[in-house]
Amino acid sequence: MKDIVCLSYRADELPAGGNLSGREQLFDMLRGYDLQPVVSLGAEGAYQGDQLRVHELLSEQVAGAAGQVALQGVGLIVNRLDRSIKKDRLDQPQLLPPMINENTMRSLAFRKHRTNDEVLAPLGINIPTALVVSPEVVGNFLDTHQADEYVVKPNSGTNGRGVQRLDGASVRRLFAEQPDLYDKQIVQPAYDFQAAFPAGLRPYDAASAEAFEGWNRPGVNKELRIYGFHSPQQTTTFPVGRAIHGEADQWFFVDPESVPARLLERTAAAMRLAAEVSGSAAVLGTVDFGYGVLGDQAPDWRAIELNGKAPYVLGYDKHAGVADALRTQLAAQIAETVRMPERPVMVH
Repeated sequence: MKDIVCLSYRADELPAGGNLSGREQLFDMLRGYDLQPVVSLGAEGAYQGDQLRVHELLSEQVAGAAGQVALQGVGLIVNRLDRSIKKDRLDQPQLLPPMINENTMRSLAFRKHRTNDEVLAPLGINIPTALVVSPEVVGNFLDTHQADEYVVKPNSGTNGRGVQRLDGASVRRLFAEQPDLYDKQIVQPAYDFQAAFPAGLRPYDAASAEAFEGWNRPGVNKELRIYGFHSPQQTTTFPVGRAIHGEADQWFFVDPESVPARLLERTAAAMRLAAEVSGSAAVLGTVDFGYGVLGDQAPDWRAIELNGKAPYVLGYDKHAGVADALRTQLAAQIAETVRMPERPVMVH
């Protein structure tokens, strides 16, 4: 039975915190499914022929060498390298087990125009988006989607770097003066996401009420981040709030039962569609929704972004109950993917 689950890391030591802390709690949950969780260090260097060099988790940040295991006994890899696993560096890449967020999923999520065109737009939740490849594309987009301002940002950017808000004339001038930006930038009409979330959304618990009220007010840029955990058996979701304030994210917590059902349903649908487009058995991602206005339109929810590479899974230092709920869903997703039925061999 392929009961080994490996969290694969790039460095030779476990990162402090990072995008997936709470490893001890997650590993305890996985053991509850009769799985054997381990970690690998050193990126592709841990993959040696048909063997994988693994470590046992001794504490949150300490791992001890635990020898080698056969790749054929590994049921799932959870890629935490912050990049794709480079199969050309492996002796036997055909033995690589399934992954949460396969390389193809990371490639899809790395290109914002693809996630818009292939995932968000078909579900009707996207912000109009164009990859700028020519002056004609710029002109046609601005004529079709008229707005006071536009957002121009790198197609493969992260953490808000390189984002510009420009009026239409400045967008045309930017690309006329810097043609090297073609094929590298996307353009969108600039929504105002500073409105308070609509009435009905509630804080996660009494301890969350102060932060919820403090950040969920007019004049603050914010979003509803909905996690999606897609496995071959089911897709589950969980929402949190994030305010964009200064250099740091400010998290506030939302009662999942108060979130509009259509947002949870669309997030689940986005995870399923992303899995289909990328050929992935399992996808861990988020859809970040803003609630705002464009021009004189009525306020509405719009998907700002789909993150399907290795999204930050909120830690216990932010909210113990929310962190536990997220890891409970992640552990279930892992177990369901490991236990997925073997695909039948086609005989021709």
